[in-house]
Amino acid sequence: MPLLLRRAVAPALIPTAIIAVGIGLLLLLCVFQGEMALARQEGSRGYTPRALSVQAAPDEVMRALSASGLDAHAYVEDGPGRRILALAPGADLSLPLHGGQVREGAGPQALIGSQVGAAEPLEGVGAAQGAASAQVVDDGRAVIVEGRRYPVTAVLGSRERSLLQYETLIIDNQRFAASHAAVVVVDGPQARELVEEHLAGARWQPQDQGVARRLSLDTFSPVLLPLGGLAGALSLWAALGLVVAWRRQEARVSIILGRTALAAHLATGARLAGAGLLGAALAVAGVHAAVGLPGGGRTLGVLGAALGGLAVLGAGRLVMESRLEGAAP
Repeated sequence: MPLLLRRAVAPALIPTAIIAVGIGLLLLLCVFQGEMALARQEGSRGYTPRALSVQAAPDEVMRALSASGLDAHAYVEDGPGRRILALAPGADLSLPLHGGQVREGAGPQALIGSQVGAAEPLEGVGAAQGAASAQVVDDGRAVIVEGRRYPVTAVLGSRERSLLQYETLIIDNQRFAASHAAVVVVDGPQARELVEEHLAGARWQPQDQGVARRLSLDTFSPVLLPLGGLAGALSLWAALGLVVAWRRQEARVSIILGRTALAAHLATGARLAGAGLLGAALAVAGVHAAVGLPGGGRTLGVLGAALGGLAVLGAGRLVMESRLEGAAP
């Protein structure tokens, strides 16, 4: 009996192991890409690769944000280590945060780094200025900037000692519009549309990304990521081929043992439904991650949707290649 059990289980273990390795490789690539994107964003003061440096009056930019309905936001400098952030209604602010979140519709608020207000800031360029960019009161629950009090709703950065630990962001549309800054940084998924369609004539250029293209892994990641993704997809496709061969042998045996054609069709349909549900779940999770998560979440979303499509294609291949006509001895 143990020998028969091993012979029955072994054909299923091989494709299962290959599928597990392929999925593990793809997930590892997602984590790697997410960490790289997070490091770039934190090293760029929270700006994304879509950020544009625009020579325009802040009040003009504020009117464009309010009237356009586009998913964008804008920053102006307000002192060493301190910026003012203006949000369009319903804009998606994809900043790395922990210990809270932006309260939409709650009025003016502050996002501060973990070392803002520290009595003895860590050594580094701009550490003392960043620590003094706002007066922290009420055990970190609020800050006072130029006599005005702002509730602190979240801490900047993915962790305590991040590259944003000395940054202060004041979310205040009125203060933004009253600023006299000569340069505004517009960011967000529709930043370029806002500048080109609603700030016509304004001079702009891509915002400097700080550490972007300065990480040693940036040299290799454009090659490693596609190759790793291709290897993961090929391993999954090979595993699906093994599953098809295994299913064909199973169909032959079932027909020899007297199984009806209807039962064989129902079994194949059940496998198709299972693979289709798996593919749909992966695709939905992928799209949700692509829409709702910053950085590597978008990469995870794309790969999740790709895995879902691959599972559905594999299910179709399973049905087509295990037709009863081809499975008959």
